[in-house]
Amino acid sequence: MAQPVAAEDLASSIVGTWKLTSFARTEVATGKTAATFGEHPLGYAYYTKGGRFLIFAVSEDRKKNEKAEPSDAERVELFKSMFAWGGNYKTEGNKVVYNVDIAWVQSWIGTTRTYQVETAGNKLTVTTPTFKSTVNGQDIVVVTTYERAE
Repeated sequence: MAQPVAAEDLASSIVGTWKLTSFARTEVATGKTAATFGEHPLGYAYYTKGGRFLIFAVSEDRKKNEKAEPSDAERVELFKSMFAWGGNYKTEGNKVVYNVDIAWVQSWIGTTRTYQVETAGNKLTVTTPTFKSTVNGQDIVVVTTYERAE
């Protein structure tokens, strides 16, 4: 079980490259959990000493577009099967505060997002606060896990 780390430990232990191992959305009311990007999503999170971050991930079953230039329908499906964002971050206790300056969803740019973070050995777990799903309007929490890649 991952344990929260002291603020100074989190600030140093989060730095590096992390490989995505899971992305799970849980409905608060029902406890129903879904692996939105499949059981083995692909992606990385990068955290620098200077306080920059970049996260990019795609679904494990992402379909390859048929031609070099995807059709509009293919673009929609490709967009729905990924997420990417970056900017500045800082740690506060067992939380990471993200200031977003680039994102796959334009409305995230200029926002601040605060997530709970736990580390244990080579594992990083990032948990969102409860928010409304854009898919079904339910209150959900997303837990993303990573393993240290370097």
